[in-house]
Amino acid sequence: MTNKMEPVFVCGHRKTGTTMFLNLLEGHSKLLVYPIDLNMMYAYFPQYTDGSYSVQQCKDRLKRVVFAALKRRLAGKDIDIEFFEKEFFSFFDDEKITVTKYLIEKLIAAFSLTIQKKCTNKVKTIPTIKETSIEIYANEIFDWFPNAKFLHLVRDPRDNFAALKAGINTWYARLGENNKETLMSLLNRAKLGLEFGLLNQKRYGEDRYKIIKFEDLVSKPREVLSEVCFFMGIAWEDSLLLPTVLGVPTGGNNFEGKEFYKISKYNVGRWRERISKEEGKIIEYYLGDIMEKYGYKKVFNEFVVADSVMKFYKWQNYRYFYKDTFGG
Repeated sequence: MTNKMEPVFVCGHRKTGTTMFLNLLEGHSKLLVYPIDLNMMYAYFPQYTDGSYSVQQCKDRLKRVVFAALKRRLAGKDIDIEFFEKEFFSFFDDEKITVTKYLIEKLIAAFSLTIQKKCTNKVKTIPTIKETSIEIYANEIFDWFPNAKFLHLVRDPRDNFAALKAGINTWYARLGENNKETLMSLLNRAKLGLEFGLLNQKRYGEDRYKIIKFEDLVSKPREVLSEVCFFMGIAWEDSLLLPTVLGVPTGGNNFEGKEFYKISKYNVGRWRERISKEEGKIIEYYLGDIMEKYGYKKVFNEFVVADSVMKFYKWQNYRYFYKDTFGG
């Protein structure tokens, strides 16, 4: 598997539709879809790969960010996570505990055995792995897996922030984020993701790096998913129109309590109702140029946009950049 592994990585900024997209791919007979975010590329790599931690500390971290996360997210689902964890750590080469490529290969091999244990008549051959924002690491990932492919989801950043904002009080606040910090995160990471998407596609070619607009996926799913099949070299299957997790239909991953058991375009363009005008103006100021490269049009006058940014800067500067040298 090490030399022949040809994984497909699903990426994009958080709340751009990556989970829904992964769930649409999950039912295909050829795709070995890892059912949740890999978690490894931000919760393990790079901080646990610099030699600062012992082998046991690294293993404990992997147990926490991989297997504990699976148990939490897939509680009640038909998957033997204990078997999966045992297979992952069996015949483990401790000298490679900091080699992310080895860990991903080991994880996918163990996951494949776990799925085969459940469905002995199905052999899924294309590892399909999701993690948000790993488009920024594409160069390293292509070094590890020269035959890999990327599917990059993008979304109008104003709708993207609307989806994030819906979860600030119920989820992101638990992570220590308030409304402005979540907006600042979007301005930083979504901008990087959009810029790297175009750069990666130019660098590696459209046959290895495909960008998918969320709006296209939900408005013409059969057409877009047929293009995805061609890109991945697989045949069309009707299961691609039904989101599932481990074979069970799923109601989606939004913060508003709405269960979409099929592809929905309900929230496309609804940012005007879901975020403030001030937030929309700030997003257009910081992301307007890259937005327009993807076909997302700005709607606000540049002078009123500047006034909103000035107000946001007062908070931004004090929160992130200002250093009090006056004492007292």
